[in-house]
Amino acid sequence: MLDAVKSTYFTMKSPDAGINKYVKEWSHIDNAYRNFSYEEDRSGVSYEKLFGEYLEGAPRIEIQDPYIIKPYQTRNLMEFLEVVYHHKKPEDEVSVTLLTTADRDYFEDQDMRLSRIKDSAALIGIDFEYSYDGTDTIHDRNIILNNCWKIILGRGLDIYQVFDTDMLSFTSRVQEIMKCKAFEITYVRN
Repeated sequence: MLDAVKSTYFTMKSPDAGINKYVKEWSHIDNAYRNFSYEEDRSGVSYEKLFGEYLEGAPRIEIQDPYIIKPYQTRNLMEFLEVVYHHKKPEDEVSVTLLTTADRDYFEDQDMRLSRIKDSAALIGIDFEYSYDGTDTIHDRNIILNNCWKIILGRGLDIYQVFDTDMLSFTSRVQEIMKCKAFEITYVRN
């Protein structure tokens, strides 16, 4: 595997001209493997930029994230589904399944939120199903697309620092201006 990976490990300037933060990248020679490391406090990152191009032509998406528990984590899932919606043809139906863990303390609230997402997603051509890991052993976070891509998420969808939740504040609506936690993301073509 190492022979197939470019020997250069390099940094790229952030797309945000005014911010001197860097993204570290490993790339496979034929782009079948790409790994990015994002530094703490970086802005300019959105689900659209991270996932958009990979969602094209993927009618089936499987998400494994054990931490879709709290309201803000459920919001992250909803924002991911918005990107799915924007990358599907209006006449197509996309199937999205989620495997997560059950919140022992607030299961009813968690299940109600996921059920509401299921109902809402159906209105826009996304068949959303979810299930809970009965073994309490899942830890890995990834997205498997049936268009030959697997996206390995170091932090899952939970990449943003705590932000203003005021619905009238742009810092709660525009991902590109939110600050990120440090995280890695890896794209592997199957």
